[in-house]
Amino acid sequence: MGTVDTAGLREHYASMEREDGYASRCRMWLPDDLAGKRVIDVGCRRGKGVYEISERVGAAGFVLGVDWSAVFLDAARAGERHALDKSGLAESNMAFALGYPEEIDQVAGTGSFDVAIANSVLNLAFDRTAAYAALARTLRPGRLFHYAAVVSERGPGERALAEACAVGDVRAAAQTEERLLAELRDAGFERCEVVERDEPFEDMPGVCQIVVAARVPTGAR
Repeated sequence: MGTVDTAGLREHYASMEREDGYASRCRMWLPDDLAGKRVIDVGCRRGKGVYEISERVGAAGFVLGVDWSAVFLDAARAGERHALDKSGLAESNMAFALGYPEEIDQVAGTGSFDVAIANSVLNLAFDRTAAYAALARTLRPGRLFHYAAVVSERGPGERALAEACAVGDVRAAAQTEERLLAELRDAGFERCEVVERDEPFEDMPGVCQIVVAARVPTGAR
């Protein structure tokens, strides 16, 4: 893995900073078997997914939501008490941290989580393969990254990708399924399998959401 351009990284995410969210959004996907697990949610935004994961992992589990927007994290923390009241948990089992996807292991530590969750927000990452590799390092050996990705039959050109990132359009930024799986393998994941596939979006034929389960090798680290 090459070194990530730190200045370019910060400029990229600063240019996407907005309080009104993204130009297009896709559904959150969560696995069923989360009870008691330590889960990391990448690109957690305002924390809606973290709240649901918190309820699913229960008192014996823990969820860390990481995002690059301090504004969104403030909103996520503000809703934490309400989420706990709704779930009935006596003590908080969630936390939020500021960080870039490409540096998430520096925030979350290495080999400390059972499950990683992300949705199509990673289509907008500065360096997708570096982000996947950093995420793999946060997982314990043999554990899974569940990625609700959006893919395209063609994938964007360089200019189209830059324009999609500028407005936060995760669908216009979608890569091909083949490229996505190759990037995950290059990042150190193995057994990258598509476990769910939606129909193409009605307003964007050739673009659809898939769920990929990518496993960290058992002998990792």
